[in-house]
Amino acid sequence: MAVVTNTAIELGSTLADDMEPIFERFGGIRAMAEHIVSSVLLSEGIDMNTFRQQFAEGSIDQKVYNVMSQCCYLTDLSIDALAKIPWTGVTGIYPDGTFGVLDPHTDWPDKSISQTLTEERGIIGELWTEALVLVYQVPDYPFSDEFLRGVKEFKETKQVPFSVIFAAQVNLDIHTVIGSYAESSVETLLKRITTMNEELKAHIEFQKDIKSPHWSSRDRKWLKDTQEGFDWFLDDPLLRVKKMAVDKSSNRQEGLNHLARVEKYRILKRSPILAGLALYYHSAEMHEAGLRVTNAWGSIILPAHLENAISEEGLTKTWWLDMETLFGDEAFYIGGKPHTRSAYVKRFMLQVGFSASTLSKNRRKGNKIGLENFSRAGPRFLKTRALIHKSLQDRYHRNANRMNWTMETISEVLSRGKSKDKGKGKEKDTSLTADDKTRVTPADVLSSLGNAMSAELEELAFSYLSLHQTSWEWLRCVWMACDATLRKIHGSDFALSEWELPFMVGMS
Repeated sequence: MAVVTNTAIELGSTLADDMEPIFERFGGIRAMAEHIVSSVLLSEGIDMNTFRQQFAEGSIDQKVYNVMSQCCYLTDLSIDALAKIPWTGVTGIYPDGTFGVLDPHTDWPDKSISQTLTEERGIIGELWTEALVLVYQVPDYPFSDEFLRGVKEFKETKQVPFSVIFAAQVNLDIHTVIGSYAESSVETLLKRITTMNEELKAHIEFQKDIKSPHWSSRDRKWLKDTQEGFDWFLDDPLLRVKKMAVDKSSNRQEGLNHLARVEKYRILKRSPILAGLALYYHSAEMHEAGLRVTNAWGSIILPAHLENAISEEGLTKTWWLDMETLFGDEAFYIGGKPHTRSAYVKRFMLQVGFSASTLSKNRRKGNKIGLENFSRAGPRFLKTRALIHKSLQDRYHRNANRMNWTMETISEVLSRGKSKDKGKGKEKDTSLTADDKTRVTPADVLSSLGNAMSAELEELAFSYLSLHQTSWEWLRCVWMACDATLRKIHGSDFALSEWELPFMVGMS
C-alpha cells in the first residue's frame, strides 16, 4: 500500500507541477487556495484574520476545520511556520512532545478539535524536523517518499513545494484512519527486517568456505555490504547522527538531555508511508540477493532437474511443492518439463548452456567440467516473475527521483492488475488499445498497480537463500551417496570441488 499511496501523491504532485504556470497567473497555488478559503470563511461569517487567531488558539469549530482540512490549508499553515525555523544542526534536536503531545490510545473521531489540532501539529512538526535531519545528515538514506523528496527540494531552494503539503496531508489522513497502528506497526516492520537480516547473515556464514569461479571476491563484498546495510538501518541512522552531533557539541549535556527524550525510529512512526517503503526496499534487497546467489551457484534450478528425473522414474513420491507452485514448469525446463531419460539430459544441457558433444566427451574421458565447456550463450537460470517490481525498481529500490510513467509501463500495470494469474505461465500481451488509452484514469492505474503488486507478493517475499541452503545440503547428500558410482563411470581419480555440486546433476 505504501508504494501505491506514494505513487498517488507523486501523480497529484506532478499534475500540480504541470499546472503551476497557469496557477502563477493568479498568484500561485497558495494565493488561489487562500482566496478559496477566504470565500468559504466569509460564507460562515468569519474573516481570515479571525480564523488565523482561532487557529493559533486551537479554537476553530468542526465545520471550519473540515473545510480547511480538505484543501490542505491547515497543513500548509503548520509547515509554513516550521519552514521559517532555521536549520541549526544539533540544537534542532526536538524532544518528543515539543510540537504537541500525542495520544495514540484515543480514536481520532473521539478527539476534540483542540486535541486534533494539537496532535496534527505534533505529527507534522516531528515529521518535518526528522526529515530535515535526514536530508542534511543522512544523504545516503536508501529510499524516500514524496515528502522527503520535497524536503530535499526545500533544502536547495528554501521554498516549500506543494508536494510537501500534499504528502503531509495524506500522511495525516492515514494517521486519522489507522490511529495507534501507525506506531505499533513499526515494531512488526523491524521484526521482519531483522528476520531478513538474520537470513542474510546465515547465508554468508554457510557459504563462507566454499569458493567458486562464479562467485568472486567482488560478489562476496557486495553481499556483505548488502547485509551491513540492514544492520545500518536497524541501528536507526537518524538517531545515530544525532548522537554524533551531540558528542561534538559544545553544549553536550543539553543535547544529551534532549536525546533522552527522543523516540527511536521516530520518522517511521510519524510516516506510515515511509515505513511501508522501508519494508518494500528491504524485501527488494532480499529478492535481488536471493536470485543473484542461486543463479551464480545453480543451487535451485539444477537440483530441480534431478528431482524431476527421480520423480518421473517413480523413485520417489515427493513433490517439490514450493518451486512448482511458485514458478511453474516454464521457469525450470526450456522447452517444457521432460518425461523421458533422453529428455532429462537434453533439457539439462539446454539449461546450463552445454552442447551435446561437449557433455558426451566429458562423460567418456572422465574429464572435469570447466568454464571452457560453456557455450557462448551461457546458462539460463531463474528470472524474477515480479515484472511490476522491475518497472518500479528504479524509483523504489534504486531511489530515483520520481517514477517515470511511460505508456508501456501503464499498459503493463493495467494488464497485470486485471490478471488473476499471479505471474505464472507465459507472458501475455499487455498492449493498450486506442479506446483503452482514452479511458484510462489515474485511479485506474493506481487500482491496477495495487492488484498487480498484491499478485507479486509471493515472488517478492520468497526465501531464495533458505532454499539455496536446503538444496545445497541435499546436493551434499547426493554427492556422498553417488561418489563411488561416479568414480566407476569417470575413473578412480574423479573428484569434484564443492562449487561443482549442482553440475553433478548432469553426471548422475
